[in-house]
Amino acid sequence: STPIMTPSKPPTVAPITAPVNCGGHTAATCADCPINEDGNWNGKGWCNGECEWTADNECVHELVSASRYGSELRHNNTECLSQLKNYGNLSSPELCAMAAGEDECGSFMFSSSYTVWGWGCRCCSSPNPNHKDHDLWAVYDVVDCDDPNSECI
Repeated sequence: STPIMTPSKPPTVAPITAPVNCGGHTAATCADCPINEDGNWNGKGWCNGECEWTADNECVHELVSASRYGSELRHNNTECLSQLKNYGNLSSPELCAMAAGEDECGSFMFSSSYTVWGWGCRCCSSPNPNHKDHDLWAVYDVVDCDDPNSECI
């Protein structure tokens, strides 16, 4: 049988909730900062405040760019059958990976559709979680970017 992961310490990252401060305006996530309310692309000049533009031409939260943890999508449109912990209303899978990684959680579920409504970021109770279909959730694996075999950018 698959062992159950038991986190040994609370996450050390500050919880970042939606919306994020883009510097002069807010958005649901940093990735949304360069897009105006009409859906038009305004570019990296709109990625400020809590967010920063990366060499990979992405707008990410300033804490994400300094994190040793990343995420890899395992299953889209699914949820874990059981969850160990809710990390709160985090605004992106990257921030969820930070909290889950610091807590030694190997996989988590996240809903980008309901970041504002508080569905949260939740640690799956097993490192290889059983899951069921759900259109509004996705299951991710936590990637340790300090591991030389990882493919973190």
